Amino acid sequence: MCPWTASRSAQRVCGLILAIFLLFPFSPALALTSPEWDALAARLWLDGFDQDWLRQVFSDPVLAYDPQVMAKKMNSLLRIKLAQARPAPPGPPPADVYESFLRPEPLAEAREYVKQRAALLRRVSSRYTVPQEVLVSMLLIETRLGTKIGERGALAPLASMAATVDVARIRPLIKSDQPLEAGIEQWLGKRTREKADWAYAETAALLRYAQDLSRAPMDIPGSVYGAIGFCQFMPTNIAKLGVDGDGDGKVDLFNHEDALASMANYLHQNGWTRDMNAAPTARRGKKGERIYNQRMLKTIYTYNHSWTYCRTILAVAAELKSGKPPAPAQTPGKPPVKPDQAPAAPKTATFRRIS
Repeated sequence: MCPWTASRSAQRVCGLILAIFLLFPFSPALALTSPEWDALAARLWLDGFDQDWLRQVFSDPVLAYDPQVMAKKMNSLLRIKLAQARPAPPGPPPADVYESFLRPEPLAEAREYVKQRAALLRRVSSRYTVPQEVLVSMLLIETRLGTKIGERGALAPLASMAATVDVARIRPLIKSDQPLEAGIEQWLGKRTREKADWAYAETAALLRYAQDLSRAPMDIPGSVYGAIGFCQFMPTNIAKLGVDGDGDGKVDLFNHEDALASMANYLHQNGWTRDMNAAPTARRGKKGERIYNQRMLKTIYTYNHSWTYCRTILAVAAELKSGKPPAPAQTPGKPPVKPDQAPAAPKTATFRRIS
């Protein structure tokens, strides 16, 4: 049976990959960094990627297979699955917002960002109908306004998940306080294949994006699950919703013009309309509680499936809209943060070229 799915069509593809290996094996002189990459590289070749280019990518020493990426994801999904059948233990309610983003320092950075890029923000907001305060709030929370774009490459975790089509590769890493029933074991295998298919699509999209920008895909930084750029797009969203904001002929999400335009286009295409802006993003109720714009919340949820994230976006946007400078931070042993303090310089990614 083909490892990444039980369907007959996929079994035929698996057979074709086997035939390719027998007829056109990867050269030992250009051995891949890990045998776990073999089937993935062959599948990518079937989808049109050049074999020599794939050799260069998957023989690079920075690209190491890591089963822990898929194991971490599956352990998280397993906990959710098992919790559905058990009474929820008592505990604190979910956080209303991420309070750290409402402190004086990040708000001051966001206000300075608005000041420095006022013309760009007005242009993007007018075209896509999304308020500039919402866009800056999202950029603040995603990558601290483009200054924190990931310490590791995005390709390695995505490719590792895509290569982990068989749950047997990670089964010793699956954690449970009791033996799993046969039905749960079957579910675990099925979800692992599904996540591997998802990761394969993202891996292929990231490789195509790297080719479009003439960059070595191993050098593109990202999150632990492969989101990239100042706006943290998943690679498959770039071709669908990415925008060339500065008109240079390419969508570069490590560019503020392109990142802001792409983020605004994403929200606009997922339901953000101009009439939504008639109401505030968030306001205070009679008891001081925050009351959020529900239509905005639902639209932002398409970007990130966390209600705490969505509420934080609107709460920060409301603070930026108010125009009131935040009170200086009073951290013992440190001087207070000035409201007009400029944000740190963006982290610069170094990209290689491979032909």
